[in-house]
Order: sequence, then C-alpha cells, then structure tokens
Amino acid sequence: MHNLPAWLNKYTDSLSKEKLHHAYLFYGRGGLGKRNLLNGIGEAILCENSKLVSCGKCKACKLIISGNHPDLHTVQIQEGKKNLSISQIISLREKIYEFSFLGQNKVISISNIESMSRDASDAILKILEEPPKDTFFVMSTNFIH
Repeated sequence: MHNLPAWLNKYTDSLSKEKLHHAYLFYGRGGLGKRNLLNGIGEAILCENSKLVSCGKCKACKLIISGNHPDLHTVQIQEGKKNLSISQIISLREKIYEFSFLGQNKVISISNIESMSRDASDAILKILEEPPKDTFFVMSTNFIH
C-alpha cells in the first residue's frame, strides 16, 4: 500500500493483518480513490509480509503486479451492462468456496456495490453472513445509504 495517495493512509493505518475483519465497506463520492484503496488493501492482505503492507517482491505481489493472482477476485460491471448481476455473484461464489490456490488468503474486491441488482445484493449478503475461511471482502460505494 506504499503507492496510495497520502489522504488514504488514514484508512490503512488503523488496520492490522492479525485483526482483520472479513469485510470492509468504504464510502465517499466518486473520484476520491476508493478503487485504489481497495486494491492497496487487497494487495496487502495477499502479500506474504507479516504487516499489512505489500512488499512488491514476494510471489503473491509479483502475481498481483502481473495481473494473475488466482486468489484476488475483482467484481466489476461488465461492459454494456448497467448493474452487477446475480450471475457474477454466483460465479464468484463458486470460486471463493474452493481452497486458496496459494494456500493463504483470498480477497474479493467489489467497487460501486450500489450498482448491484437486487438479486446480486441478496446473494452477496448471504456470503457475507457466513464467509469462507481466510476470505476478505473489500468493497466501496458512492452512497452512504
């Protein structure tokens, strides 16, 4: 998370790798850097470093940099669609209930959760109620309600 803008550090400084909750939701108006924050936290959770900071050198960090980390799942609105769909959440659910490929944590990053369809929202809530072991959700929204 060393490459985050300074104003986002207040969010990461209060987190500890030993005491992570399974889900985090960040809100704020568009353009503040929430996606960068989600990426930074996700990278730090997957990094082999014992602190909540990505080292950029371990196997996990190299996989993230190359865009090929098998335990990092990003859910975004598909091109040509208006909402995150139930089919995307079903596909995600199939992946996250499997064992971690690298034997450690899994991270699910979802930006703009307010854009989920009603069915997708219900499905993600069920997953959040009983999350798989060592699975962390980092999510953002532009609206507090």
